[in-house]
Amino acid sequence: MEITHLFPQLPSKLRSELIAEFSELITSFNEGKWRASGLNAGRFCEVCYAVIKGYAEGAHPDSTKKPADLIGKCKAFESDSRLPHGLRFIAARALTVLFEVRNNRNISHVGGSVDPSFMDASLVLANAKWLMAEFVREFHDMPEGPAQSIVDSISQYAPPAVWADDKVRRVLDNSLTYDEKLLVLLASAGGSVDRRELFRWIDHGTQHYFAKRLAGLHSKRQIEAKAHGETVKLLPPGSQRAAKIFSSKGLAH
Repeated sequence: MEITHLFPQLPSKLRSELIAEFSELITSFNEGKWRASGLNAGRFCEVCYAVIKGYAEGAHPDSTKKPADLIGKCKAFESDSRLPHGLRFIAARALTVLFEVRNNRNISHVGGSVDPSFMDASLVLANAKWLMAEFVREFHDMPEGPAQSIVDSISQYAPPAVWADDKVRRVLDNSLTYDEKLLVLLASAGGSVDRRELFRWIDHGTQHYFAKRLAGLHSKRQIEAKAHGETVKLLPPGSQRAAKIFSSKGLAH
């Protein structure tokens, strides 16, 4: 599906910015980079603000420019009768929530004994998905059936790939290969795990087989399993593969 059919009213650069920022936010979340996904929300908010403002004024800017007092301007949308209800009230408030999380929570500041980064990143993801689905609903240029499918796909709940508590992590999708489970576990833990913990989490195979699979992933440069002693680290090619696993399986973590 061409993205021009999703957002035909938007100039090409603004449309590309919207897709790129949303994709970056999703990728950061899928790779377990909770703080990064929250930081991505700031730029995503700026693009969304430009989209809604352009809708109200009847002319969109060619690209995004950072506005002063974004929260105040989003709140002002509520009194703008040129906007449809969803953008005027719900989208405006969703943007306010996203920007508040970006600026005033642990995603950008250190403090407090209980880290809220994952819960905040989950809130950011839910709001961002709603905004994108609403934009498709308002702007699309396609038959109703395909448009509905896209909105439902963006909005759908993604079952978790990994269950975790304060003692252990477990991969819930047994259809994944051993190597895929290793990458998913690493991604879900932020990309760096003690080798002994990783073996305990995967809960399958012998120490010898585990070491062999790590060596294979290391040789492919998907992980670093030698330079940091007992710590196994996820490398960019491994992060990309993990993100594809989450996406192809319709999973979250």
